[in-house]
Formats: sequence, C-alpha cells, structure tokens
Amino acid sequence: MSVSAVEKLKTLVRSAFFKNVALLASGTLVAQLITVASTPVLSRLFLPAAFGVLGMLNSVVNILAGVSALRYDMAIVLPAEDDDAANLLSLSLAILTTLTLITLIAITLGRVPLAEHLGQPDAADWLWWVPPLVFVTGVFQILSYWCSRRKEFKRLSISQVAASATSAGSKIGAGVAALGPLGLVAGQAAGQIIASLVLLAQVLREDFSRLREAFSGERIRKVARTYRDFPRYNAPVTLINGLTNGLPVLLFGIIFDAATAGLYSVAYLILKMPVTLVSNAVRQVYYQRASERLNQGLPLYPDHKRTTLILLGAGILPAIVAAIISPPLFGLVLGEEWTGAGDFARYLMVFLFAMLVAVPASALVPVLNRQRWFLGWQIIALVLSTAGIALGYVFGSPIAGVIGYSAAKALMFIILTLAITAHVRRVDQEGHRAYLDTDTD
Repeated sequence: MSVSAVEKLKTLVRSAFFKNVALLASGTLVAQLITVASTPVLSRLFLPAAFGVLGMLNSVVNILAGVSALRYDMAIVLPAEDDDAANLLSLSLAILTTLTLITLIAITLGRVPLAEHLGQPDAADWLWWVPPLVFVTGVFQILSYWCSRRKEFKRLSISQVAASATSAGSKIGAGVAALGPLGLVAGQAAGQIIASLVLLAQVLREDFSRLREAFSGERIRKVARTYRDFPRYNAPVTLINGLTNGLPVLLFGIIFDAATAGLYSVAYLILKMPVTLVSNAVRQVYYQRASERLNQGLPLYPDHKRTTLILLGAGILPAIVAAIISPPLFGLVLGEEWTGAGDFARYLMVFLFAMLVAVPASALVPVLNRQRWFLGWQIIALVLSTAGIALGYVFGSPIAGVIGYSAAKALMFIILTLAITAHVRRVDQEGHRAYLDTDTD
C-alpha cells in the first residue's frame, strides 16, 4: 500500500463521518449478535410456519409504517434551521397518529374477510397487532431522523440493543411456554415497543424544551408546504418499496404455505443482518452529511464516489462466501429442516450485495430532489420483482421465484447506482443552487 493510500486511510478513520458510522454500526452489531445468538434456539422452539406468520406480519407492518408519516419524517434532516426540523417532527407525529387510527378502524372491520380472501384464516388473529406495531415503528422512525439531524447516533445504538435484547428474551420465553406463532409475534412487538420507548425517553430528556419552544401551528403549515414533495413522491416510493420487499413473504405464504414463507423470512432476515449493519449506519450518517454539504454549497461527488467504492470493495468477498456456504451452514446451525432457507439465501445474496453498494445513491435521492424519478424507478422495480416471484408460481418452485426476484432487484439497484452517480456529478459541475432551482425533474 502506497504512502498516499495509507494517509488517506488514516484520514478516513479519523474523520467525523467514519466515527459516526462506527458508533451507529456498533449498536447495530451488538443488536444483531443478540439476534444471531438467539436464532438457533428459536429455530428449535418454533416451526418454520410460525416464522412465516411473523414474516407476513412484519411485511404488512413495514409496508404501512414506511408511509405512516407520509415521509415528512425524512425531511427532518434537511432544513437549515432547527425550528423547522422540530415542527416537521411534530407534523410527522400528528400524521402518524391519524393514520394509525385509520388502520385500527380498517383492521377492526375487515380483518376476518381479508384473512379469508387471502386463504389464511389464521391471519385474523395476528392482524390485530398491525395498528400498534405501525404506531411504535413510526415513532421510532421519526425520532431516528431527529437524532440523525442532531448527530446523536449514540441514542440510536442504545435503542437498537435494548430492542434486540427484549425481543430475543421475549421470544425465547414464549417458545419455552409453547405459546405458538402468536408468542413469536408478541416477542417481536415487545422489542419494537422498547426501542421506541428508549429513544423517546432520551429525546424528551435532552430535546423536549427545544421542541416545545419551536412548536408553531403557522410554522407547521409552512414546512408542510415547503416539503410537500415528500408526501407527493417519497411516500408512494416508500409504499412501492415496501410492497417490493414484503411481497415475497406474503406471496410465498399465499401461493405455497406458511412454512415456505417462514423459510424465506428467516433466510432474508439472517442474510440481511450484516448488510443492514453497514447500510443503515452508512445511510443515516451519509444522508446527514450530504444534506449538510448541500446546504453549504460543497461538492457531493467525491464523497459519493468514495463511499460507493468502499462498499463495493468491502462487500464483494463476503457476498461470494455467503452464497457458497449458506445451504450447509443453515442446516448445521438452525437444524436440518432449515436447509431450504440456506438455498434461498444463496440466491438472495446477489440482490443484497447490489443493494449495499446502492446505499449512497438511495440516500442522495431526497437530498437532490429526485423523488419523482425515483418513483418511476420503484414502479419498474415492483413490476419486475413481481414478475420474478411469479416464476415460482409458473414452475411450481419457490427457488425459481427467489431467483427471479433476486435478479430483478439486483438489476434495478445497479441502474439506481449508475443513474444517481451520473446525476450527482452533473450537479457538482453545474452548481448546487443553480441546478436545483431550475431542475424540473
């Protein structure tokens, strides 16, 4: 390694960006280690069908929670003034509460007919969990963006560890008590509730006076207008993305059975953990940093290029190894009946690697006001992903569906990375303000 390369590496390690990523990643790592340690126990306490129920519930919750604040929560990081950000937080919480009540009414009136229509009559039992989980997940998302803006990444790390420990302990307790699939669901709910409460307690303790003093009905209306592109474009994008990610579990449960959905759900969960460890930390910190640099008129392309290449280099070897060893490893660690999950994992690794490399590009979408373009990208991704899953139905094989889904997703993430990279380079060349003011994207 050359002297200049060594110096660049030292500079990167000493940078605030790297330290913030490391801080956030450390909390995620501890949380994931708890999950990994508990999974072999849970896989022997619960059948794959129970994990299928949990996976389908998580899919529904994630789809709804993603748009529960109409994506005004994403905008919290962007304003130059903290008062505007504080009022965006208040606006997000108000919208979340309203949409949660609507969800509760809909579930109360329609859960039984919906479950019967999907061919999953047992779903009527776990659909009750959707409204409260949407609410606590939405609260956590909103507060996460506020903490990212405040560069309080330690808060996020603490909440992640508390959630994982609570969830793992509750699920194991439910398994020992032989409570079945709903016990697994209750354990998941306990973890999410704790995560939100821990983060909320820290925000109220340190930021409540700031939020209270900034509160203004007039200012809320102002920021709602200023950032109206988020509900217009980011909310549909997030909804479509949630559908794209959640469809495999739901469709495998409907087309095949809950056990197949459980195998896919566990494969995706375990394989995604290391990807999430890096991607969530990088996205949170990079999003805040890119927003700050844009407000200061500084170039974005060098940071974007460097971060993308680092993720590419760091991820390629682990992805290859994971694809090779997944089938025997799943059977050895989780039990022989989980070998099928390892087969799913082998093919899912392709799109998860592409998704990891695309993290900087996806983080730049709201920063560069490319929501409208991204909406089109998401629609195409949903169509191609659904077509890929349909291969499983056509060939009567879940593996065929996983291969088709993974290939479609990988292709779309490659397109996203290339398109946003070209766009951010053009923005730097033409000037931030001049470009963004005249962009009719």
